[in-house]
Amino acid sequence: MYVAAVKIKIRFVISFSLKDKRMRLRSIKDKFTSKFKTQLTEVELQDNKNFTVLGFSFVTGSYSLAQSIEGKMVAYIEDNCEDEIVDIDSYIEKF
Repeated sequence: MYVAAVKIKIRFVISFSLKDKRMRLRSIKDKFTSKFKTQLTEVELQDNKNFTVLGFSFVTGSYSLAQSIEGKMVAYIEDNCEDEIVDIDSYIEKF
């Protein structure tokens, strides 16, 4: 069994308030959830209006499948996020 986890740090270039940030996050999260049936969650910097860290994880039976799914999910966020992606931290661990 392989567990993959990804953290993506995003910088909101134009964000005037936490409400504005959360509206933009909701759009990204809803699109991601409807496409992959996996939750995308804000895991750090919740009170910062210009930055956020989103995270998701999943379990699969093979390493190559984990790499493939992870690549598709990260590419989807990169393509659908209008803001600057600062950092992507990911790992796959065997249990």
